Amino acid sequence: WVNDNGKPEPVYKIRLASSNDGLKWQKLGKNLIPDILDDEEAQASPDVFFSNGKYHMFFCFRHGRDFRNASRGYRIGYA
Repeated sequence: WVNDNGKPEPVYKIRLASSNDGLKWQKLGKNLIPDILDDEEAQASPDVFFSNGKYHMFFCFRHGRDFRNASRGYRIGYA
């Protein structure tokens, strides 16, 4: 969370966990996508698919503060 002019705003990152049985999970313990905007960048909604022998991911990201406008709001990323 970051304080944006007295209002708490969430900052979230995309991470990885895997499981063989859906009950016990192993967390990777690190962010998958490096920040592009700044260290308060929020990343969310990953969509992953396998095509032509590779995994592809689309996700959204935004600034951590003052993001409710066109210049600092959500955008689409690819990894």
